[in-house]
Amino acid sequence: STFATHRFSVTPGEAPVHVEGNGDLLAQALDKLVENAVSFAHEGSLIVLQLAADADSVTLSVANTGPPLPAHVGDQLFEPMVSLRGVKTDGSTHLGLGLHVARTIAEAHHGRLKAENRTGGDGAVFRLQLPHSQRAAS
Repeated sequence: STFATHRFSVTPGEAPVHVEGNGDLLAQALDKLVENAVSFAHEGSLIVLQLAADADSVTLSVANTGPPLPAHVGDQLFEPMVSLRGVKTDGSTHLGLGLHVARTIAEAHHGRLKAENRTGGDGAVFRLQLPHSQRAAS
C-alpha cells in the first residue's frame, strides 16, 4: 500500500539461499531501490523485482519503465548529492542520497550495486549483488 499508484511483480529465485548480513540494512537498501524505481516510473506501471542466484552470489533486480538513465551519468549516480530529479515543483531540490545509501549498504556486505538501462531503453534496472554463504537457508 506504500506505493499504491504502481503495480508490482515479484519473482523469487529457484532455490533458497542464505545471505549473511544485517537484515535491517538490507531492507533499507531494498526500500531505497524500490522508492527510486517508483519515483521514475510512469503512474500505474509495473515495478519488477527478481531474485536469482548462482554459485557465488545472489542478485536482486529492481526494474521500472520510464525514462532511461542518461549515458553521461555512469557511476556518478551512486555518489552523494547527485540526483536526476532536478528541482521539484515546490522549488526544493532532491538530495540524491538514497542510491548512495543503497550502494554503501551493498559494499558493507561485500556486494555491489549496478544500474543500467533496460533492453529497449524504456526504464532502468538496478542490480544488488551479494555473496551468499555456503550453508543452506533454513
